[in-house]
Amino acid sequence: MSVSFPKRQRLADPWRSAMVALGLACILPNATPLLSQETAAPSAGEGQQAGEPGIGDATFLDAVTVTADHVPGSLRDTPGHVSIVTDDDIEDQLLEDIADLVKYESGVYVEGDTTRLGLNGFNIRGIGGNRVLTQVDGVPGAEQFDFGPFNVHQQAIDIDTLKSAEIVRSAGSALYGSDAVGGVISLITKNPSDYLGNGSRHFGLKAGFDGRSQDSNLNLSLAGGGEAGRASLFVSSSNGNELDNAGETGGRGADRDLPNPQERERLQALGKAAYDISTGNTLRATFELNSVEAETEVLSALGTTRFGPFTITNFDVLANDTQDRNRASLEQVVTNSGAIDQWSWRINTQNVDTAQNVAEHRLFATFGPPLETNRSGDLWFEQKTFGAEINGLAESGNGGSFSSAFYFGGSILADEFDMLRDRIEHDLSGRIVPTQLVFPSKYFPQTDTEESGAYAQAELRWNRITLIPGVRYDSFVVDADASDDVYIAAGGQPAASWTRTRSHPSSARHSNSTERPH
Repeated sequence: MSVSFPKRQRLADPWRSAMVALGLACILPNATPLLSQETAAPSAGEGQQAGEPGIGDATFLDAVTVTADHVPGSLRDTPGHVSIVTDDDIEDQLLEDIADLVKYESGVYVEGDTTRLGLNGFNIRGIGGNRVLTQVDGVPGAEQFDFGPFNVHQQAIDIDTLKSAEIVRSAGSALYGSDAVGGVISLITKNPSDYLGNGSRHFGLKAGFDGRSQDSNLNLSLAGGGEAGRASLFVSSSNGNELDNAGETGGRGADRDLPNPQERERLQALGKAAYDISTGNTLRATFELNSVEAETEVLSALGTTRFGPFTITNFDVLANDTQDRNRASLEQVVTNSGAIDQWSWRINTQNVDTAQNVAEHRLFATFGPPLETNRSGDLWFEQKTFGAEINGLAESGNGGSFSSAFYFGGSILADEFDMLRDRIEHDLSGRIVPTQLVFPSKYFPQTDTEESGAYAQAELRWNRITLIPGVRYDSFVVDADASDDVYIAAGGQPAASWTRTRSHPSSARHSNSTERPH
């Protein structure tokens, strides 16, 4: 006997409506000509290349990082170890996924599971999970959550949407909070001006194939507008199989090191709009929909397992994993505003819905007659997020041997977490097999969290020496629903709510070394 899953309809009505609306938004009338601030003044949502004259025939090509200090700055003058992978690197090196994105970066890799779930989050110098802050256009990704076979992954993104990826290997907790104790991965998607260049219309179509996973993909990009108002739409779809590896052992059971047979689908739509209110004052809006589905024949879980007097034999194990993510944000960037050289604000929402279903055909044997059953288990996890932040920069003394920069800002992040576990089992005649476990159940009650923080950091530069003192204050509140009926019925521990505050002083000293031409 075998079990199978019905195919989901991949493009739901909300997708169609959103994509039609964003497609119409791409055809903008030319407004009164203004300086395109999206190109002239990069913000926390952009990464750009800047050229500088070198010595003799050599030319220094220096990148701009917006992650290391929350505002644009020269990579050469940035303390710590920061790397930037640009869209040119992605195209020239034929990078296909987030694992390829960091394969040439020392000490950085993407964690993964070859047996079922595939690529997960980033690991920097041995630190991974929720201790590495991963953000897309400044919006933090979903929390990772692990419990037994259930695993919530952080990222699913088409890297063709990226303008750059910035990797901060040192701890960034003074600027970003405790989520950045292992470092920061900042994925920055393309803005409309990146598609338009000096033109007013853009149409792009790209097809690709990755032989490692037999993945075929198709991308469509549209952009339009004038110097004052611009909009873009990126849509991509891919279908593929399991990612090949160097394993040699096939067959069934835990000894298998080849990847399990798998079918994967991904659909993404990213829309952006930008409007220059005035010179040095730009408003941007972003909307993204992302859906991933993977169906896996879990051959590595087949075979017989003994638990004391009990024996369980799995004949078939099929898994269906889905993740739907949507986010929206609105931000404003203002440059040369009086005593403040640059300040910006952003508000954003994000919803990540992860569902995993496992269907098993199994034989259970103990002291009595063996029992052959079909079991179906479901796990569901949802995270709803609202965030807001403001950042500023003030500089002085740019002309002398001593100069300084003062960074300041604050943020608030409110999350709602909920999950559900359910399971049902039938024998071959269709009768429900009783169990002493309680279903549905929860590992934790519905919980609201609130993280707020404020930071201040200075850069004091004297010739080639930079001193960086900083301080951050954080507040973390957990509010668990003590009246969650499903959690209580399953016999969970009493729910607890609490509040914590913490300040983080920091100081670093940085000495520039002689740069090399690239």
